[in-house]
Amino acid sequence: RHTRFRNVTGVQTCALPIYERDRKYRRQHEASLTFGPSPETLADFRREFRDAYEAELPLTLHTNATTYWKAQDQLVVSGREDFVMGVDYNTGALKWLLGDMTKAWAQYPSLRKLALKVTGEPPVGQHAVSFTSKGELMLFDNGTGSFNAAPGTSPGISRGYAAPRKYKLNLRTMTAVEIWNYEHNRTVFSPICSSIYEFGSSMLVDYASEGWGAYVRLLGLDRNGSLAF
Repeated sequence: RHTRFRNVTGVQTCALPIYERDRKYRRQHEASLTFGPSPETLADFRREFRDAYEAELPLTLHTNATTYWKAQDQLVVSGREDFVMGVDYNTGALKWLLGDMTKAWAQYPSLRKLALKVTGEPPVGQHAVSFTSKGELMLFDNGTGSFNAAPGTSPGISRGYAAPRKYKLNLRTMTAVEIWNYEHNRTVFSPICSSIYEFGSSMLVDYASEGWGAYVRLLGLDRNGSLAF
């Protein structure tokens, strides 16, 4: 059971958290959330974890970031091993999933039916979920497949480069359209951690593990998404 605030805009373990500064709003809307998937979905989670358990792998989604989606009253949570998920703020019900459908989780019917149909590239090993001022889902796509896939199952896509991306989500049609990315000529490999944040009309990109941690690279993008520094 975890205490959450509705005004959290980007909390994660692999980069810096960002909060709105309205403390009065925060006090008024403090709430407690218990993640409550349906029995069918919970059974499929257990099957996937059982596969990993029998292979003596860590039983984890590796959740690394969460943000509040005010328009839908949902918490949006990133699990780097599998997907981004939308969770009803009040009931804890799992509402949708966004991720690589070649991974093992997509073989389970109750999870597959919650998957958003992606136009563009799905996020892989992602971090730093947040929502832009225009209501788009923004994240850092590390492009790295699952580290803990059970033997005989797919770890998913590994692209060999990292890129921040934005998606337009439509929960009525259960679709996610990639509307923007910054691939930097596909030259930067940052397989873990890392982040992107919107600040006014500009964005800050943090490649926190370039070359498996050999370097850290910070980029600034202007209002047009072009390199500023």
